[in-house]
Amino acid sequence: MDSTLLTGLFAAAAVAIVAFGALALAGRQRESRMRRMFGPEYDRMVETAGGRRRATSELRSRARHVKALDIKPLTDDERARLIPAWQTIEMSFISDPRAAVGEADHLLGRVLGERGYASDDFERQATEMSVHHPVVVQDYRNAHSIALREEETNTEDLRQAMLGYRAVFQEIVGGEGRVVH
Repeated sequence: MDSTLLTGLFAAAAVAIVAFGALALAGRQRESRMRRMFGPEYDRMVETAGGRRRATSELRSRARHVKALDIKPLTDDERARLIPAWQTIEMSFISDPRAAVGEADHLLGRVLGERGYASDDFERQATEMSVHHPVVVQDYRNAHSIALREEETNTEDLRQAMLGYRAVFQEIVGGEGRVVH
């Protein structure tokens, strides 16, 4: 074999290896960036969407959609109204856990709607919320699924729902000067 041809083949192979390595590195960086932005929601989407590319595409589309919404922070007056309402709901859990979970679900849905997220469809609301609140959105989904159960739900399940709702409430309502998206 001609040495020039052999050198050309080695050079082409080296370029291919470098290109493959660069693509792999870019993919890992993109995945890392998506994990930082969307936290556990990224992993959930990889599983439900059927792979990293579809998950990345869906989450980017989600972010573009939410960016176009008018998501607004709560005012101090709104926060001052909501915190006692939440405390009342939590206190009512002792006497009627199922009703408290239902009230918590209703309050959080209303607050998210007031902030500018979808108010007419839970799944859309959770999807939009996941852009700014990717860590607690799964708590919201889990608590909501417990709130919707028709069959008898035990007190421990209801307690877990309230804990999930509390995490979401603290994240979206904030307080004590905390900045929320």
